[in-house]
Amino acid sequence: MPGLPIEKKYNTKYGKISYYKQDGEPNYVFVHGLGGQKDLFSELFNIKESHNKGILCVDLLGYGKSGDIKEKYSFHIQAEALRELFLNLGITKINLVLHSMSSALTPHFLKFNDLEISQIFLLEGNLFEEDADWSHKISIMSDLEYKIYFEKIQKCSYLLLSQQLQSSYPEEQINKWAQCYVNANERAFRETSEELYEVTSNGSIIKTLYNFPGKIVYFRGGKNQDWSGYDKLKELDIDIIKVENAGHYLMLDNPRFVYSKIFE
Repeated sequence: MPGLPIEKKYNTKYGKISYYKQDGEPNYVFVHGLGGQKDLFSELFNIKESHNKGILCVDLLGYGKSGDIKEKYSFHIQAEALRELFLNLGITKINLVLHSMSSALTPHFLKFNDLEISQIFLLEGNLFEEDADWSHKISIMSDLEYKIYFEKIQKCSYLLLSQQLQSSYPEEQINKWAQCYVNANERAFRETSEELYEVTSNGSIIKTLYNFPGKIVYFRGGKNQDWSGYDKLKELDIDIIKVENAGHYLMLDNPRFVYSKIFE
């Protein structure tokens, strides 16, 4: 098995992006969700189907080990920074794998004439207002309420993540995954949540997918059955894969199934 690549960083004009890269073809780009980081995808490098595939896992600005920025954290800036990284690495044809809130990057990626998006894999991606409960909760807090809440997230990161997992894992492993909340920038978390709720609730993400000519696959954790999106996605001819024994972090709960479906 190739194992986890050496972490690298690239200075875009917006800020420094941390990433893992494995050379190969075709190229798959993995982007984490709200409060996440690239290490949540680390198990994919141990999946045999990932051999010889081009893989890029990134930390968005303000998350993981990527740098912070002075500007407002927006999906526009995040997408522009990633575009600069992709082009610097010679990656122009991409299969996007987006977890949760990173689906909000899709409208921006699809506007870039110098990038070709072949397929889109959404891992419990934000598409409908009901998908944005957490970001909505954060976005309506007062500044003081949010400051207290964010401190609690970082202090109780282990508990927060463990409550969303459907299987038992060693404490050391959960602590490693939960580090993503500790690494998140306080302002990035807040500003991302505010825009995420807006673009999810107004339908701009799902509208972008209407005319996308490539394949779209939506992964839904088996635990989360009560969801109105199933019928809506069928109308758009979007493939739906239910991941058994998995919740929102389905790539942690059932990585072999999820990644084998992505790379098949």
